[in-house]
Amino acid sequence: MIFHEEVCAALTRGKARAITDPVTCERELPKDPRSFDLIEQLKNIQAKVSLFELLQISEPHREIMNQVFTNSPTDRNISVNALAEKAEMWSKGEIIAFYPNEKPSKDVTKLHPPLFIEVETFGNTVKRSLIDGGASLNIVTAYLLSQFDLELLPPREETTMRVKGFDGVPKKCAGIITLPIRVGKKTLKTLFYITDGKPSFNLILGRPWIDDMEGVASTLHRCFKFCFEGNVYKVEADEQVSR
Repeated sequence: MIFHEEVCAALTRGKARAITDPVTCERELPKDPRSFDLIEQLKNIQAKVSLFELLQISEPHREIMNQVFTNSPTDRNISVNALAEKAEMWSKGEIIAFYPNEKPSKDVTKLHPPLFIEVETFGNTVKRSLIDGGASLNIVTAYLLSQFDLELLPPREETTMRVKGFDGVPKKCAGIITLPIRVGKKTLKTLFYITDGKPSFNLILGRPWIDDMEGVASTLHRCFKFCFEGNVYKVEADEQVSR
């Protein structure tokens, strides 16, 4: 790497490890080495460590990785290439997996409750938001919309769509509307079909929303996991509502 002699000496004395672009480093250094401020330069360098180094210096991270390795089942006869492919996918941070220790007690699942979560829209928390992988549409109730500030809501659009209820009888929708639905750090503009009445849910988040979220719902593990910016996030079911 291209450093001024003074920088190299300082890094050696402090046993520091800098990861940077040599060309960039050389360009940012002043022509007069005596005017170079090492501390300020180091503040501008993004610190990076390998995963192995992180596990060496952090006990909490080691414990998490131990859980990952312990709870990740694999074939005893897995080939080296197959294991390498798994490692590459895992390193990208976008593997959605569910583990045995995530399953709740049988007292929670014995009645097979629906998977309700909390979402946010227009700054309001919406309970009774049902994740339903069997629904081909996203549904919002007219009752829920009536609780919002009408000035915040986008205009409704007409539709001829009919939606079948749990009784199997097709009912005409009261229109369609696009709402920003926030779950965790991720917000999606989501198209909803509006239904009249006051059912047991406020929203149905169907397959279109689940796919757009790049997520997977598990009623067995009572949670919803989704990918966002290279990471996987987990949203627990609202068990108070589900009962």
